[in-house]
Amino acid sequence: MALYLSWGATNTVADSCLHTVRTSNGTYSTSLLRSLAPALFSVGTYQEVMFHGELFNDNGGFRGPPSPERDAAWDRITPEDPFPISASEVVKVGKSLESSIRYPDDKGGQYAANLEVFHQLHCLNLLRKATHFEYYADKEIMFKTTPHMIQEHLDHCIDMLRISLQCTSDLTLITFNASTPEFPMAEYIPDFYTNHRCRNFEQTLDWYNDRRIPLHLPSTHDMSDERP
Repeated sequence: MALYLSWGATNTVADSCLHTVRTSNGTYSTSLLRSLAPALFSVGTYQEVMFHGELFNDNGGFRGPPSPERDAAWDRITPEDPFPISASEVVKVGKSLESSIRYPDDKGGQYAANLEVFHQLHCLNLLRKATHFEYYADKEIMFKTTPHMIQEHLDHCIDMLRISLQCTSDLTLITFNASTPEFPMAEYIPDFYTNHRCRNFEQTLDWYNDRRIPLHLPSTHDMSDERP
């Protein structure tokens, strides 16, 4: 599994994040994103989605103990291959041509990029695997490194997800219901059946899959011998 360190909005308030995008040098307008990914801004990009966030809900096969089927569901939404962008697009997002990785000439010679959402989902998946460490110890390449590196990577993922959640700051209202016998310690419980205006993830995934090109560079370090 490639280890890449480094977009999304869920409701009307979070749409403000579409108007400015953070870079190392400040912000730039959404018009750049439209030029980079016009399909992502086409009609139908957003949809109303009801969240089903209560306990004991499988939520489409992503939740629960490890299994090949559950891993396949997560693998589908955490692709790792980059896709090519031009030199001018690299410059527009405030990055250096000298330090940015390029595809070899036989694959077009353009620069490699990916979408932040896939890094965020990668991080979430890694945290999921960490809660079932014994099962994934010999399956997840990151868990074959040193204990220090494992903890650093998990801490990185937690902080990146924190930053993203604070950036989008979902202001959807959550109401409360009377407690039930399953939660005797609570006076009342949150109602996590909430309606959101979401970017169409399947459309984003299709857009990405049409452009992805695997990139394999010579390895400078083999982590396989660094066992916890």
